Amino acid sequence: MKWLFLLLIVAVLFMPFTSARTVMAAPAQQAAGNGMIDTWVIVDNDRNGIYSTGDVGLSDVVVCLRNTRTNWNSCVGTDQGDTWWEDLPAGRYAATVDKTTVPAGYKLNSIRCYDTVTNKIFKCDTYKSTWRAYANLSNDTRINIFFALVPN
Repeated sequence: MKWLFLLLIVAVLFMPFTSARTVMAAPAQQAAGNGMIDTWVIVDNDRNGIYSTGDVGLSDVVVCLRNTRTNWNSCVGTDQGDTWWEDLPAGRYAATVDKTTVPAGYKLNSIRCYDTVTNKIFKCDTYKSTWRAYANLSNDTRINIFFALVPN
C-alpha cells in the first residue's frame, strides 16, 4: 500500500500543468516562425491608446488574426482583454475585433500598434470602421495591437 501511495505522489509531481488561458499558436498548415502578435481590447480610461494603469481589459471579445499572404486565420476570445498568437512566421497580419462580441455601451476610440523590441508605438494601417489593424511582423519580434474603447 505504501508503494502505491508513493507511486501516486510521483505521478502527480510529473503531471503537466497548463494555465487556464489557451494560447493560440500557428497551426500546422502555417510554417512556424518565432514572431508573436498580442492583441488587447481595453476600456481606455486615460485615453492614451495603450493598456496602462487604470484601464480595464474586456473578456470574451472575439479577435481574429489573419496572415494576408497565406490567408491562415485564427479567432480567439480575450481573457481580461488579452489574447495572443505565438510562433508566427514573418509576414503581414490583419487583426480584427468582432464588434458584435463587445459589451454594449462602448465604442472604438483608437487602434495603436506597439513594437516591444523598439518599445515604440508605430503607425500601423488601421480601419476604425471595420475594427481592423494591419501590421508587418518580422522574425523574433512581438507586436502589441491595442483596440482602445471608451464609453458611448
